[in-house]
Amino acid sequence: MRWKLIVEENMQQRTRNQAATSAANLRLAQQDMELLRKDKELATTFTNGTISVIVLLLLVLALIVNSYFSKQRKNKEISQKNAKLEHLVKEKEWLLQEVHHRVKNNLQTVVSLLESQSGYLNEATEAITESRNRVYAMSLIHQKLYRTTNVSTINMAAYLPELVEHLRSSFASTHIYFDVQVSPVEVDVSQAIPLGLILNETITNCLKYAFPHPRPDSRIRVWLQPLASREVELLIADNGVGIPATGAGKGLGLKLIHGLADEIDGNLSITNDQGACVRLVFTPTLQLQLERVAAGQLV
Repeated sequence: MRWKLIVEENMQQRTRNQAATSAANLRLAQQDMELLRKDKELATTFTNGTISVIVLLLLVLALIVNSYFSKQRKNKEISQKNAKLEHLVKEKEWLLQEVHHRVKNNLQTVVSLLESQSGYLNEATEAITESRNRVYAMSLIHQKLYRTTNVSTINMAAYLPELVEHLRSSFASTHIYFDVQVSPVEVDVSQAIPLGLILNETITNCLKYAFPHPRPDSRIRVWLQPLASREVELLIADNGVGIPATGAGKGLGLKLIHGLADEIDGNLSITNDQGACVRLVFTPTLQLQLERVAAGQLV
């Protein structure tokens, strides 16, 4: 009987142990399932995040590619427009050079006609010579313009000395020394022509009246220099007899000089200082435009 009780107790103990083991296994299984669920959630979250990042990267890449091609199209359009503008500018420069070339040829034709006509009009030879020199002063400007790429300005250092040399040979004044000092000042065509005519009239008057009797120290000085005030000074002086007080300003040449000086808004003074002295101070048109741009007056 006692043995039977012992067997029953063992059986109950074994049953309790099996139940405890089963409960522990169940808890482990539940923990494993919870871990698997969490791993699955993490994997899902990681996958969704990865997909989101990839989509975002694809969108950024698409925007970059679109921006690149858009910029390429705009650059191509800008290049085409610049090429057209450059072509138009070159065409305009060529047309201006052609215009200056034709004007120069026409003025040279006028000079040739005046030269041929002077042979038949002895009394008017002097007037024709002066008119021819005036025309030459203008034609030389157009000649300089069509021979250079800059068709709007004249370099005075290249223009004035050549004009002085032409006047010297025109009057056969080999006994007169010319002191010519001209700085390389760029002047607009609208000012270059009046300046050339002023020089022509002044030197013509010097050659005609300053030296009635040849002398070894005869001298004509031609200076053109920039001043500190951004203005430019043109000085033409001789050491001759000077301008008579009774005839000052009455000749055609002096009237032309005054009118041309007013045309370029220049400050003109004509004095006698050991000879005649013509001084003209003016502001180059290019400098005026720069000052107006700086002041906001030009667009």
